[in-house]
Amino acid sequence: MLEGRDPETGEGLSDENIRYQMVTFLIAGHETTSGLLSFALYLLLKNPKVLEKARGIVDEVLGGERPQVEDLSKLRYVEQILQESLRLWPTAPAFALAPKEPTTLAGRYPVTPEDALFVLTPMLHRDPAVWDEPEAFRPERFAPETAQTLPPNAWKPFGNGMRSCIGRGFALQEAQLVLSMILQRFDLTMADPGYKLEVAETLTLNLDDLVAGMNALVDNDRLSLDGIRAEIVARDREMANPFCKDAQVMGIHNARKSLGDKLVRTAKSHELLDPAHGPLIAVRLNILTRKTLGGFETDLDGRVFGQNGAIMPGLYAAGEASGFGGGGVHGYRSLEGTFLGGCLFSGRQAGRAAARAA
Repeated sequence: MLEGRDPETGEGLSDENIRYQMVTFLIAGHETTSGLLSFALYLLLKNPKVLEKARGIVDEVLGGERPQVEDLSKLRYVEQILQESLRLWPTAPAFALAPKEPTTLAGRYPVTPEDALFVLTPMLHRDPAVWDEPEAFRPERFAPETAQTLPPNAWKPFGNGMRSCIGRGFALQEAQLVLSMILQRFDLTMADPGYKLEVAETLTLNLDDLVAGMNALVDNDRLSLDGIRAEIVARDREMANPFCKDAQVMGIHNARKSLGDKLVRTAKSHELLDPAHGPLIAVRLNILTRKTLGGFETDLDGRVFGQNGAIMPGLYAAGEASGFGGGGVHGYRSLEGTFLGGCLFSGRQAGRAAARAA
């Protein structure tokens, strides 16, 4: 990225763009990689012969030492386990395509460049014309001599084309190291031999766990998962409807048309993100950011009160949750928490409160 140049314009990437690419490269796949490891461990436990073979290879290669980069090529079977796990349960389960010009697929389906065609990767990876016994877990499918015989595009867990996952190599190497070290250090058994895999597709947030954790804070089921999910769906539909008559939504839509709001949305990154201004220190927090997950009282620092009036340690509200319902930072039904300025203000207040607490 530092030295690459566009073949037509000769232009290179700016330092800012390269920093954004590196953040994407290192961080964007955190949930998909952890999901891959979860599926791989489940499949290993359901296939004890594969688990035994993998343990033997790891013990032979690593012994009691930490894995080094030169060990990765010797741990090829661990990589095959990950590849077969991605075949059965790709953690990015779909990608979209569009034709460059109007055409007809299979002589039956007319499509245009305006149409989006979604490829469901788990179905692609279970094509019986390609995979013998497609539901079986067989890492040997990805042995080098066998993988070379696979048809093009039969295995696509990282997306498609030039826009496929930039972190593919990093993710596989990271997962290979972690899985090898797990097999090296731990004996794995099924806590519940009768467990059947339950797959919940999310995008970084897990609403079920969040609501359960929030209810645990007040020792009762104050929040209803079904009710919150229905509110979110209803509110998202209102936000997507340009003709919605809700006063709050109309205010948001009108504000987004203003020049000032557009300028704020396209402003340059704050110098806080520039390495020249010192390290960026991350603090692990629980921050409520969506009004439909609110309902708790907050103070001017974004701290959240429980039903007994006591501050909930480590829980802060920012953005909409600070303004709507909570009423602390912006006041009842304030619109400020919806916009970038309000989110930055309330986030800064919550961050300062967290720093003081730490």
